[in-house]
Amino acid sequence: MRLQKINRAKGGRRVCPAQPRSPRGGPGVPHAGRRMWIIGLAMSLGVIHVHLALAVVADAASEYVERGYAHIAQARVEAESATRERLLTMAIAAFKEAYQTEPPEPPIQVHALLGAAQAYLLVQSPRRVFPFLWQATPLQRAEKSLQQALVLQPDNAAAALLLGIVYWRQATQAAGQQRDIRARSTYYLTQAAALGLPIALAPPPERHASPVTLFSVEDTIVALRYIDARGVGRLEDLLFIYRSAASEPLFGVVVTGRQAYPLTMDTTTGALAPDGLLESVTTTPQPGQQPLLVLRLRQGTPAQGLRFTWDGARFVPLPALP
Repeated sequence: MRLQKINRAKGGRRVCPAQPRSPRGGPGVPHAGRRMWIIGLAMSLGVIHVHLALAVVADAASEYVERGYAHIAQARVEAESATRERLLTMAIAAFKEAYQTEPPEPPIQVHALLGAAQAYLLVQSPRRVFPFLWQATPLQRAEKSLQQALVLQPDNAAAALLLGIVYWRQATQAAGQQRDIRARSTYYLTQAAALGLPIALAPPPERHASPVTLFSVEDTIVALRYIDARGVGRLEDLLFIYRSAASEPLFGVVVTGRQAYPLTMDTTTGALAPDGLLESVTTTPQPGQQPLLVLRLRQGTPAQGLRFTWDGARFVPLPALP
């Protein structure tokens, strides 16, 4: 028979053994269970904090990218001046901040590298340094940025196009290696065309069903960046707006899935607009509908908003807004 333990200090009263208690005060749960519950709670809270921190970092990096492209848009409508160069310097600084944000986000880094390369290609007055110190030229900096972008994303159409332009410009400045550099330029321009961009090649592609005028390296890039034009929740639609060196009209396409979809307000010529300067690009959500792609053009004094929406097969133009 089991004997009850007697507590002599309390007048010989029988004392029942203490029952282990759960974290909530109930009997039968060992202390190890409470420790595991606390550890699990701490870990779950830690995971939540990490996700929140990553979201904040991604938002901050995206803001830097947006700021950089806003500076580039302003620089493109400025005449060559100290103001234009200052805007490009500010754009490069913003893209650098986006690229260096921790922890690194490869998609955002690619956007930052593409933006920085475009700013370098627009720089006319490189920063002066002490004469005996070597410094990379803006063209060399653009080349390095685009090579890194292609390391992170080998099938990036914008990087291939810009690298083709970089090597074409280098060939015009080179003395003895023009053939090799032009071959590199042709290689990347051909890659960009295969990825969907409307590029003029020699010999020309067998089929070119789009009414949009093809882009050549002498033409002017007005906008080149990835946006969410179709409302899919990802920045994977490449907006490409350009002007021919021989004419005033603007042409535009959105490239997705290696297919170029024209942005045109004139089906006869395929032009986006007869002239104008692009001030901004925005996508406006619509409840229950596809978002609006709005291109703000300055045509003379007033600005005009050209609007498009994706219908599942093409970008449909809507009446322009003043």
